Amino acid sequence: MLKNGRIFFEGDASAIVKANLWLRTADRIKIVVGRFNATTFDELFEQTKALPWESIIDKEGNFPVQGRSVKSTLHSVPDCQAITKKAIVERLRRAYNEKGWLNESGAKYPVEVAIFKR
Repeated sequence: MLKNGRIFFEGDASAIVKANLWLRTADRIKIVVGRFNATTFDELFEQTKALPWESIIDKEGNFPVQGRSVKSTLHSVPDCQAITKKAIVERLRRAYNEKGWLNESGAKYPVEVAIFKR
C-alpha cells in the first residue's frame, strides 16, 4: 500500500529479513510500531507510551528519536521528538523495572515519529 510517499507491507520476521536482503531500499525499511490520532501533546505522550516498545528495544538499547511533522497541529518537531522519547523511556522503565536513567549503551534502535494531518 502506498501512503504519504511510503510503501507499506505486512509480514513476519522472516519477511523483514528477506526485504533487508533483497531490496535496494533496505536501508530505509522500518517497522511500524503503532499508528494513532493525536491532536495534543498529551495524546501523543499517552498513546506512544501505550505501545509495546519493550518488544523491540532491549534494556540497554540506544534509541535516538528523529521526527517530522507535515500539516499537523503538532508542528513543533523538537517537541514531538522530546515527548516521544519521554514516553518511550517511561514505558521501558516500567517494563524493565528501572528506577533511574536508562543506560542506552547497547544496540541502536532509531525511532522516527512521523506526524501527518489526516
